[in-house]
Formats: sequence, C-alpha cells, structure tokens
Amino acid sequence: MPAKKTSERVKAGTSKISAEDRRAAFVEAYLSCNGNISEAAIQAGFSPATANRQGARLLKDVRVRTLLDKRRTNIAVKTELSTDEIMADMARALRFDPRKLYDEKGQLKPIHELDNDTALCLTGIETVVVKGTEGSETPMFVKKLKWESKATARDQALKVFGMYEKDNQQKAGALDGLPRELLQAMVQRLKVLNGQR
Repeated sequence: MPAKKTSERVKAGTSKISAEDRRAAFVEAYLSCNGNISEAAIQAGFSPATANRQGARLLKDVRVRTLLDKRRTNIAVKTELSTDEIMADMARALRFDPRKLYDEKGQLKPIHELDNDTALCLTGIETVVVKGTEGSETPMFVKKLKWESKATARDQALKVFGMYEKDNQQKAGALDGLPRELLQAMVQRLKVLNGQR
C-alpha cells in the first residue's frame, strides 16, 4: 500500500495578502466605529468570541498604527479638518444656549434665521406636515429639535486635555504596577483562604 501523501494546509486568513487586507479592513472599521476595537475586529473578519483580544493585538501592531496614522492624515487633508476646527466644534457644543433658538416673542426662529453657532449645534429636526382641507398641505411645523449633548462634549474635552489620565493616576492603588503573575497568585491565595477553588 503506497504511503499517503500529506500536504500541508495553510490556515484560512494567514497568507501575507490576507493579513494585509485584514489589517487594512480593521483600520477602516476602527475609524468608522469611533475606535470600538471589538466591532472593528468583527467587521475585519475576526470571530466575535475573540474580537476584543484581536482588536487590542492589532492596535499594538506597528503596521496597523502606521496605516491608521496615514489614513487619519489622508482624511484630515481630504476633508480639510483641523484640530482647531474640531476643538471649536466641541467648544460650540459646550456653550450651546437653547434660548438662541427662539425670538423675543418666544417663538421658534425659522432655521435660516439662526446664527451659525446655534445652527451648527443642531443634529436633527423633526417636522410635521399638517394636511389642510381638500388634501392641500399647510407649512411644516417643527415637532422636535435635537442638539449636541453637553455631557458628551464635556467628556470629549476632558479626554483631549488629559483630565482623565490625571484622575486615573490619583486613583492608582497599592497593587498598581505589580507583575500579573504575582497578582494572580494573590487572587488564588485569597480564594483558598475563603474556601473557594
């Protein structure tokens, strides 16, 4: 009986081209998912069960960081966005005053009469068209206005200015900086002392 021929199979998704494509797909998904690594990894073709771990691994990859930096630069150039403009938008959302939506009589101003800052803060306008007699339509009435969340803008500003990092450093505990193996051994010892396995 002739010996069986064994052929080495390459795992799916491990070829050089496939790995490059997956890195590029991860970068695009990461940017479109607002930095959600799990969702980006899933969109790039990774299993949902390992997406968070794979996403974290990819973000540490120098090739991915380089792709990400190039893509961000490319987007900024194409859209002509600048850090100053983004920061001004954040400040505008923080300083938004809903009173500017109304005239001196307390009536909602038409959209074309809003000042630029107020109009740029609006993220949605829901309107209602009222049917008149004989099927004719009367003008639209504004039902609901939506604008940027001050809480979100504040959170973004705190991140930009590094306020969370300072806060996190203050909260660092006595165990901060200990090797992972030592922490795991301590947890295991505490479980044994508490009668857990």
